[in-house]
Amino acid sequence: MKHAEARSIASIRLAALMERVNRLDEAERLLAEASIAPADGREANLVRAVLASRRGHFDKAISLFLEFLSGTSNENRSADTLFALAKTYDGAGKTEAALDTLQQAHEIQMKHAGRLVPRLVEPDSNPLDILEYPVSAEAYSRWKVDPTAPSATESPIFIVGFPRSGTTLLEQMLDAHPGIRSMDERAFLQNVIGKMQEGGKLLYPDHLDRLSTSELGAMRETYWACVKGVVTLGEGERLVDKNPLNVLRLPIIHRIFPNARIILALRHPCDVLISNYMQCFTAPAYQVLCSSIERLARGYAEAMDFWTRHAKLFNASILDLRYEDLLNDLEASIHRIAKHLELPDADALRGFQNHAMAKGYISTPSYAQVVEPLNTKAVGRWQRYRTLLEPVLPVLKPAMDRWNYAA
Repeated sequence: MKHAEARSIASIRLAALMERVNRLDEAERLLAEASIAPADGREANLVRAVLASRRGHFDKAISLFLEFLSGTSNENRSADTLFALAKTYDGAGKTEAALDTLQQAHEIQMKHAGRLVPRLVEPDSNPLDILEYPVSAEAYSRWKVDPTAPSATESPIFIVGFPRSGTTLLEQMLDAHPGIRSMDERAFLQNVIGKMQEGGKLLYPDHLDRLSTSELGAMRETYWACVKGVVTLGEGERLVDKNPLNVLRLPIIHRIFPNARIILALRHPCDVLISNYMQCFTAPAYQVLCSSIERLARGYAEAMDFWTRHAKLFNASILDLRYEDLLNDLEASIHRIAKHLELPDADALRGFQNHAMAKGYISTPSYAQVVEPLNTKAVGRWQRYRTLLEPVLPVLKPAMDRWNYAA
């Protein structure tokens, strides 16, 4: 009996794993053929709900999600399922039901975050930890030129942008190129900042001008040592460092890799906010940031202002790439990317979906989207939620004007 029960739960967990690595047919077949114990029926139906939602069978998925939620008391598990249910409501065009469900999910997450980090839930908290004092023009004028700085091809390619702006799509496109390697999202630049501040003599970003050539070299060594722990680059291969919130770390990027090529992923700010609001994040800081549209709008505006101020000051080599433009004209976008990165042959970028599918596990929340054919179904989705977003449009207007988005 115990062996049968073990096989039952193992089958369910394996099916969930198959879904997570985009092997939907295998997941469905496994559940259909497995002998599921009655006690495990709810868990199996939860996986079936996720699969049904991904197949576009929204009514079936909604019924299965609601059945699961009716019998669970685990707050964290309920929040996960509520977010999944809200996305399914959204897919079915049931906007009000999606919003009601999201409110429940965020209330649970805020309680959780408040228990873990009480200061985060204060109204004036700074969940993104945006630097209060950016690098000034006067401070930047004191930065000494580093003669040992690596060239563009010897530096990482940085993909940045506010979360849910298409950074994973860009990462998978570049990873499909035989001369480029990506890694899962890593906070290695934060390790470099920690290296700089060892001993308490130097502060970031206040003392970036004090760094000697040898200290800059040591900071780069710290970065590459971290990289070697997760990916091995072949001769001539270039690294893609994709981390959306490196949008807040341009000062350290430009100080240690001044010749690096950077791509800023952009998407309509309102679609970005809705996508974040619908996402089940696990980090308490991001749970708090996404708990309301007002907090999200403020965080987005402050982050993008921080980026714009430093991008203009440093005159770094940055390509602004709008998600909508990439969808509307893939060939033109590939040409711009190839020119910016000095890629002699960009043909491989066109087959990124097959490459992403072959990779299996993709660590970001966009794992299900990047293996689909390019489509515009998420473009302009915010219009269905305009009533929710209307109060924050003035906060977003500077960014919309800057990157030519209509309100």
